[in-house]
Amino acid sequence: MRPVRYVFLSGLLSCCLCWLAVPVSGATRETLYDQLIATTAYGQGLEPALVKAVIKCESGFNPHAQSPKGAQGLMQLMPGTQAMLGVSQPFDPQHN
Repeated sequence: MRPVRYVFLSGLLSCCLCWLAVPVSGATRETLYDQLIATTAYGQGLEPALVKAVIKCESGFNPHAQSPKGAQGLMQLMPGTQAMLGVSQPFDPQHN
């Protein structure tokens, strides 16, 4: 495998492990976006569980999350990525 794949796979593994460590008490926030995640993920050819794991690790299901480096929203998109993807409302779960 190429080094890039190792980096991607280690990040993916990290997200999956984070997903497994989810406390039961936070289930309400995590299920709030289930339908939106499923519809969007399947529409992009992705597994909803993977998208949900990334959201859990990146923002903890907080649509208003903002990192010190400038990443925003559920998926913590950086401004450059937002521009590349045409995301104009990064804090709106339907756009992020």
